[in-house]
Amino acid sequence: MLRSNWQISSVKQFPLEIILVIVGVFLLSLSHLFVRFSEQEISPVTITFDRFFVSTAILTLGYFVQSLIKFPVAESSLQRPTRQAIPLFIISSILGSLTAGLLALSLLYTSIANASTFSSCTPIFATLGGWLFLKQNFSSRFLLGMAIVICGSILISIEGFQESSLTWIGDLLALLSALTYAANYLVREKLRVDFSSGTILYWYCLCSSLLLFPITLVMGNQFFPRSLSVWLAIVGLSLFCQIIAQMFMINSLKKFSSGYITLFQKLGPIISACLAWLFFGEVLSLLNGLCVGIIVLGIYLASTGRVSKSEEKTHETTA
Repeated sequence: MLRSNWQISSVKQFPLEIILVIVGVFLLSLSHLFVRFSEQEISPVTITFDRFFVSTAILTLGYFVQSLIKFPVAESSLQRPTRQAIPLFIISSILGSLTAGLLALSLLYTSIANASTFSSCTPIFATLGGWLFLKQNFSSRFLLGMAIVICGSILISIEGFQESSLTWIGDLLALLSALTYAANYLVREKLRVDFSSGTILYWYCLCSSLLLFPITLVMGNQFFPRSLSVWLAIVGLSLFCQIIAQMFMINSLKKFSSGYITLFQKLGPIISACLAWLFFGEVLSLLNGLCVGIIVLGIYLASTGRVSKSEEKTHETTA
C-alpha cells in the first residue's frame, strides 16, 4: 500500500484505531499492578522471563489452533522473518527485554505513580528518534500538544515523590525504560512495513524468552511462581499487557507514527493513579485532577496536529 502523503489530520479520520490505542494504553497500565503483586514472590528478572515465556506459549497455542481450523485472515497468519529483518527482530527483543526488566526493577524502589509517570516519557524519545532516523516531521500544533502533555505528566508526579533516598533510583530506571521503549517502537515501525502485528509480537516474545533464559539461570532465580495467585498475575501480565495491548499498539503502526502512538501512553499516569487509588487507597488530590485536564488538552492538540514522512519513507506494503 502506497501512501505518498502520509499524515494524521484528525481523530475523526481513524476513530476505531484511536479507540484501540486507548484500550491498549489501559491494558498496559495494568502491568504495574501485576508486576508489583508478583514481586512479593519472585524477582524482577523472573517476572520478565515469565512474561515473555507465557506470552510465547499462548501465541504458539493460538497459531496451532488457527492452523487446525484454517482461519481465513491474512493478517493473523504467522510469517517467517526474512534474512534482512532478523537483526531488527533481535534488536527489538533486546530492547523489549530491557524495557520490561527496567520497569519491574524500578518498582522495587519507587511508587507505581512515579514509575508510570517517568516510564511514560516515551514520546520525548520516540519523537526525537523519529526525527533523527525516520525523517518524520511534526507540526507546531503536534509539538505544542506533546509539550503540554509532558508538563502535565511532570506535575502529576510532584505529590507522588517519596522521601526515601532510593526513590530517585527507581525513577531513573523507569525513565531508562521509556528510552528503550521508544527505541523499540522505532524498530517496530520499520518491521511493521513488511510484517503483520502478530508476526512481530510472536518472534519478539520468543526471542526475548530465549535471551532471558540463560540470564535467569545464571542468576539462580526460580523460573516460575509457586502460588496460584502469582501465577494468575503472570498470566494476566502476559495475556492482557503483553499480547492484547501490544497487538493493538503494533497494529496501529500501520496508520500512526511511533511518536503519535506513544503520546497516547501519557494517559498511563492518570490510569495508574486511579488504579492505585482503587487498589491501594492512594488519595487523588486537586493537583492530580488539574493535571488530568492538562494532559487531555495536550492529547487533543497533538491528535489534531499533523505527522508526515518524507517521500522516500512512505512506501509500505500490506502485511
